[in-house]
Amino acid sequence: MNENHFNFDDPTLSDDEKYQALLIFVNGCANIIRNSALALRTYQELLEDETVQSQAARDFLEKSQRLADNLRDGAEFMLERAIDKSNQERVDLNPIVKSVAERARKIMTSPLEVDLAAGKKVMVNANVYQLQNAFFDAVTLVANAAAKLGQATILSVKRVSLTANQLGLMGSDCDEGDFVAVNIKIASMDNDSQLVASHQLVDNARRDDLLEQLVFWTGTAMLHNGETITDPDNPTHNIAFLFPQTRELMDIQEPGDEWKGHETILLVDDEDMIWDVIIDMLTELGYLVILAENGKDAIDIYKGNPGGIDLVLMDMVMPVMNAREAFPLLKEIDPDVKVLLSSGFVSQDDVQDLLEAGAKGFLRKPYRLAELAKAIRNILDNKK
Repeated sequence: MNENHFNFDDPTLSDDEKYQALLIFVNGCANIIRNSALALRTYQELLEDETVQSQAARDFLEKSQRLADNLRDGAEFMLERAIDKSNQERVDLNPIVKSVAERARKIMTSPLEVDLAAGKKVMVNANVYQLQNAFFDAVTLVANAAAKLGQATILSVKRVSLTANQLGLMGSDCDEGDFVAVNIKIASMDNDSQLVASHQLVDNARRDDLLEQLVFWTGTAMLHNGETITDPDNPTHNIAFLFPQTRELMDIQEPGDEWKGHETILLVDDEDMIWDVIIDMLTELGYLVILAENGKDAIDIYKGNPGGIDLVLMDMVMPVMNAREAFPLLKEIDPDVKVLLSSGFVSQDDVQDLLEAGAKGFLRKPYRLAELAKAIRNILDNKK
């Protein structure tokens, strides 16, 4: 098992991150078991006509049908209960996909073409970090296959309307309507009509290698009311994620105008995969954003803009100069500097000394838009 996906013993993971990984794992496994049980039941029905002459064969078939039904019912029981959307919010898929593409290009040996949905935002209810991880894994898998073929990889975001019949042909349980499709494929592949449900994969030689990926992708998609779809003949050549579009503000925790602002924020973070997402969050809240990749750059930028930066949002762990090194230098430049720390690797207890030294707050990654909005305004408005 790839420890990056389901390593529940990782000490750097918070309890919430372990809980979310467990939800993905349970949903992915349960969906694969359910779909396999449904396929098995179909094959059993086809065999019924072949067993009419043998009572023993009919008895064995009946027992196997009951077992298949039990597997299906057990999987559906898990799927009904292993759902928690409390950490989701209404987000635009375009910056998420763009950030994934920029990170992927740094390790790819073949070209990556990106086709974002044009015109306006593509809104879905989602956990940003879960989608980033799933998309990045899918892009790198397809890109490796594309490189061997001397082809480019295409990453696209499309709006599509699908009927019940079209969804049924793909093996999808989604209700008909408007969807967002995030598709990753080798450039030489035909159009998206080739896509079928991931549980239809038949290449046993590659199935073992892909099983954990399928669990991860499927579990992530299901937590977002979506589907993972692949090409049955070439599962590493064409992968898509299908999500229902949102038409209304479904997240009741989305920040109101009282949590928005107009100030300038210096974002200090070396994780290029989340730059676009956090910048999009901050600009949606009304802020002007300046980006620094490490503490040293942050010092130079802050020193070069006296009085021009209202708040510094700084990750704890960075190359060249981390937050623990940069914070006292910022204090030397401006004793009243407002610094909001964040990290996915350390806890608030680990940064207590910096908070006592004057840092204004700490956010544990991944954080939601509402959490970020309230933390910033509390600091800028000097609220306790």
